[in-house]
Amino acid sequence: KADHHHARQLASALKGQYYVKSVMPVDTNIVIFEVAENYQTATLIRQLDQHGVKCLEFGKQRIRFVTYLDITQEMIDEVIMVLNKLQLAEKSSGG
Repeated sequence: KADHHHARQLASALKGQYYVKSVMPVDTNIVIFEVAENYQTATLIRQLDQHGVKCLEFGKQRIRFVTYLDITQEMIDEVIMVLNKLQLAEKSSGG
């Protein structure tokens, strides 16, 4: 039950981020969101990792978080703080 609650908290925090295009409905402990087209998924994953936040690429422009038993409310609060502070540069339009 706590895992699902934590997943819903992460989904809610993601919905307000400038670098997030959409968040899939959360029914379990899995959160999948789509990164806005003008940002690179790999860059976002790398920045999250630098803050100790682990996630996986889950298809084109998508990232997946999974909450589980050992994740505490304090950890979720920390992840939300990291999500709120990220500074992502937009993709260059050259090519």
